[in-house]
Amino acid sequence: MNTYARIVDSEVLDVQIVSEKYEINQRYPASQIDAWGGLESFVSVPSGTLAGAKSDGQGGYNNPINTTPEPFTKIISVLEYKRRLTALERITIRASIDPVVIDFMDLLNSAEQIDLNDADTIAGTNYLESSGLINEGRANEVLGV
Repeated sequence: MNTYARIVDSEVLDVQIVSEKYEINQRYPASQIDAWGGLESFVSVPSGTLAGAKSDGQGGYNNPINTTPEPFTKIISVLEYKRRLTALERITIRASIDPVVIDFMDLLNSAEQIDLNDADTIAGTNYLESSGLINEGRANEVLGV
């Protein structure tokens, strides 16, 4: 994973951890990225750089003191995600004709990795629970909450 940041006046405003820079396009609408100055406004920064960090003038950044770090990104493989489901849950999900479930599983199957903090992953997993395809309370277990 690579760390990219949007920097204005030597201060880090936004930090994105992605495998490729273009994935930032998938997280934000084009109008937001354009308002920020385009994808070019994101530059590679050292891992661990936080929003609010100031440039040290030598290619590094000093994180702000007394800041709450961003939540730990929980990245797992698609297989690891599916193994968090029971065999019965996986079979029930595969048999579903619900277009939301089909779309969510298509997204999962198209991914190389699953970010358990990602809004789509959370929403999709919660949908599996709310639609009765996994038992009550299982969404939090699957997401590691």
